Amino acid sequence: MRGKATYRIIKFKNFDTNIRAAINEVMANAIKVFVDSTASKIPVWSGQARGTLANVADRFGVDLDFSNNHSRRVSRYKNPLTGRALSSYKLDYTSGIAYFEWRTSLNYMVAGETGKTVSPTSPWRSLPYARGKVKNFLLNYYGEAIRDAIRASITYKRG
Repeated sequence: MRGKATYRIIKFKNFDTNIRAAINEVMANAIKVFVDSTASKIPVWSGQARGTLANVADRFGVDLDFSNNHSRRVSRYKNPLTGRALSSYKLDYTSGIAYFEWRTSLNYMVAGETGKTVSPTSPWRSLPYARGKVKNFLLNYYGEAIRDAIRASITYKRG
């Protein structure tokens, strides 16, 4: 015996475009919180470590504060511009999931993040701090409707 079921799909005008625009807005706001909260934990000596956030900060309109820059005391090769060159970010939207990935190859940034270094405020733990700030922002700003999805999808990986 064979059966057949037919379903009528309701199509909303511009549904995919509107959903993608909403997701882009959510991601942009979350990325701003990420950059701002990460930068707030990274001290400024030469500006190089905080400069690793410059590409994504520029893209999303976040002002990075370098006012405490002591670069006259260190090599001219360590500054916000060299930090910018040692990092990258990626945005992707695949199979209904929006991804943001930020990477740096600045060795002392990685070391200062998790261990004690010459920086008096290390370990900074800026990435787990930013993860918590982003999660709280999304939960508080966008409400309970997406609470479970957010809890299940925000991750932080070392290395």
